[in-house]
Formats: sequence, structure tokens, C-alpha cells
Amino acid sequence: MELRELPVREKMTLHEKRQAMKSNTQSRSGSGAYVLSSTLLPEYRSASILRPSKTPSAEQEATSMGFYTLLVSLIWLNGGELSEQKLQRSLMRLNADRMLASERTEVVLKRLERQGYLIKRVDRPPVGYEGDQTITWHVGPRAKEEIGLDGVMGLVREVYGHPEDAAFDKKLRSSLGLKSRQVGDGEGEDGNDVGWSMTNGA
Repeated sequence: MELRELPVREKMTLHEKRQAMKSNTQSRSGSGAYVLSSTLLPEYRSASILRPSKTPSAEQEATSMGFYTLLVSLIWLNGGELSEQKLQRSLMRLNADRMLASERTEVVLKRLERQGYLIKRVDRPPVGYEGDQTITWHVGPRAKEEIGLDGVMGLVREVYGHPEDAAFDKKLRSSLGLKSRQVGDGEGEDGNDVGWSMTNGA
């Protein structure tokens, strides 16, 4: 295991960015929050080897992990932002819009916010203007560290039965805003060792 610092929460709204610019305090390079990360090689990270935590119970922990991994994947596949309407529609399809196991879904979402897996952004209309507030959901710093794009791609491949299809792989990477590096960026001569980089900053 190793202790890794979570990335700093990004300033998303114009108000947050202005407040950060007005602040006289020197910006910190880190968030000051840390998580334990496994240093095991990928081949040792299979579900048959790594079991869910037994706190509070293995079943509850597995349910929670599956739920937040799915939500994070939906957000990332949606360009890094998911509206409240789309979130609720997805939860209804999963039959999890009201309850998740023995907990209310609302309580679970608030806990995922508090733990840094999700970020709920509420945009209210300026004072004096009419209109409804808009709510969007974003990937939190802890999810970026613990799940990452590799976790999202793994979940999608698992759902679709591990398709060995170049077209599927291309669509998946496109949905995540990834593009292949050009030849000469460090890949092998046969072109098999291809790196990937973000194009949309999600």
C-alpha cells in the first residue's frame, strides 16, 4: 500500500474562480487529503483475490462500490458532467431512485459527496433574475484516484462482455474523450504499445 494525496477540487463555477483570484492566500499544490492505494500489479487485483471490506459488511461494501463506480462511469461517459434529470432517469432504470439496499438513495448520494466520490454543483440564477436552479454532478477527486479512467473502461467492458472489437474500443475511448498518441510518442515499432491522453479535460 502507499499513501497518495488526492487532487485539489477544481474550481468549476465562475464565482469560485473569481473568489480564488481575489484570495490573497498562496494556493496550495495539494489538497491535504490522503487515501491508501494498492501497489499490487494489475494481475493481482482481480475480484477473486481482492475481496470487499467487511466493514460494515462485505455485501454492503460491494453494493456501495458497485453503485459509486457505476455513477462515476456514467458521469465520465457523459463528458464529465451529468444533469440531475439524467441522474434521476438513470437511477429509475436501475430501480435505485428511492432506495439502495436498505438505505435511501438520497442519503447514499450525500455520503458519496462527503467522501469525495461525487461533486454536486448547484447553479442559482443571479439575484433579480427569474429562473430555476440547475444541478449537475461531477467526478470527485477521490473517484479520480480510486477508480480513474481504467476503472471506467473496465466496468464498460465487463457490462458488454469483454468484446474484442477495435470499433468498440474506439467508441469507448471516444466517449471518454481519449485520443491515441501519434506515431513517435514512445510506442513500439509494431504500434501495439499505444498511449492515451485526455482531450476534453474531464
